[in-house]
Amino acid sequence: MTRRAAVSTRSASDGASVVQAVTVIMGVVVGLTFLFGFGNVLNLALLLAPAGSRCSPKSRSRSSSWSMVASGPAGGR
Repeated sequence: MTRRAAVSTRSASDGASVVQAVTVIMGVVVGLTFLFGFGNVLNLALLLAPAGSRCSPKSRSRSSSWSMVASGPAGGR
């Protein structure tokens, strides 16, 4: 009595397309995770920046919107 080899009904291209789809989905998830994480860290850095640092909103020129927001509605006076 001999055993017959199991023959797959799937074509080879089905497996390749699944691998490609999973790779694309993983790439999108990793990319979005990086972008959202970078945005959150940048937002936190701008929020907590020391008064004399270059990225601080308070150290920018008076005409910029950052200095108006940082100084409040009275213009910091």
